[in-house]
Amino acid sequence: MANGGSANEGISSLSTDGSRVYATGFRFGNNNYLAGHLEGSYAADANGNLLWVNGCRGDQYSVYSDGNDVYEVGHAHDCSYLGGFPNSTVYRRAISFTTTAQTTNRGGEFNGQPAPKLTSWQPTLNAGPITGQEQGPWHITGNGQYLVLGGEFTAVNGVQQQGLVRFAISAPAQNIVVGQDSFSRNVTGAWGRADLGGGWTGGSAAADVIDGAGRIAVSAAGSTKMRLATLSEATLDTVQRGWLESLPTGGGIYLAPVVRNTTAGEYRAKVRVVATGAMSVSLVAVVAGVETEIAAPVTIAGLTYAAGTKLAVRLQATGTNPTTVQARVWVDGTDEPADWQRTATDSTAALQAPGAVGVWTYLSASAVAPVVVRVDDLVVTRLGQ
Repeated sequence: MANGGSANEGISSLSTDGSRVYATGFRFGNNNYLAGHLEGSYAADANGNLLWVNGCRGDQYSVYSDGNDVYEVGHAHDCSYLGGFPNSTVYRRAISFTTTAQTTNRGGEFNGQPAPKLTSWQPTLNAGPITGQEQGPWHITGNGQYLVLGGEFTAVNGVQQQGLVRFAISAPAQNIVVGQDSFSRNVTGAWGRADLGGGWTGGSAAADVIDGAGRIAVSAAGSTKMRLATLSEATLDTVQRGWLESLPTGGGIYLAPVVRNTTAGEYRAKVRVVATGAMSVSLVAVVAGVETEIAAPVTIAGLTYAAGTKLAVRLQATGTNPTTVQARVWVDGTDEPADWQRTATDSTAALQAPGAVGVWTYLSASAVAPVVVRVDDLVVTRLGQ
């Protein structure tokens, strides 16, 4: 950051939540709106490495983080670069952000730098008369349960309140399991009803549940999609376990968890297995039946598939405009990889909404024999926001 060397700009506060260091900045006069000069805030790790920049305009004076959100006071008036409120003469004197980078500054002095997402805490505080600087709150702190703001304001959310106010911090949203299936039933021609999340739709005589797993017999050039159609989620994590009873011939077979499925389309994590046992994973957005690759296939290093080996596939979709889609694959019973093997951001308009969860399969038209796919131990989790 370039703030410093002048009475017209500087770093106004430093704070830490034990994991990150946060700083706020101010500037005014002829140096306004120069690249690298900060009016908002930034986060760094303990070694000083930049994690994100809040490129909002309008001086910020103090910052506090409870580890779940970042709270600031100042007079922000333009957060459009983060996808927030546009430039206005109405100042937001208290605002909050995510602790981690969720988007990118698009324009402004920090164009292209990672940025947090503006969150919903934006109480209304007026400017007080004491300093003559047309400011409201000057300082913020907290204890994990409450926020305390001090300054020269005389009203909060339209109610008279002189110079000191306390807000309760909402408990962070919890992750909730909304879908689950152990397939501990016998069904012919369908998959029946999941343990949690409603009934499965799709399938045909080629689908059934037997021996503790869902089963799909896939023929050459054939595809099948099974869905928990009544489960409608936007921000979620799904883990599906499955295996092939035999290796495919021809161009291979795809086993793909599906999220945000609606009549418009869906996101898929396409796990491909070929006759040699080589495996890859890619991410696609599907709209009106047309696939658009949003993360190209990558070979899953060190994993050669053998028939009957149970795989685990994790697929996440978080956020909107853009949505972050992530996937990883591993052999069930071994350690889950620490890193996502495929990650993409996507703003396809039709997919920025809740949808169903499911599984899609496809066998290459060049295959000379059908392949039986088995699916077991599905868990769908709604991620707290």
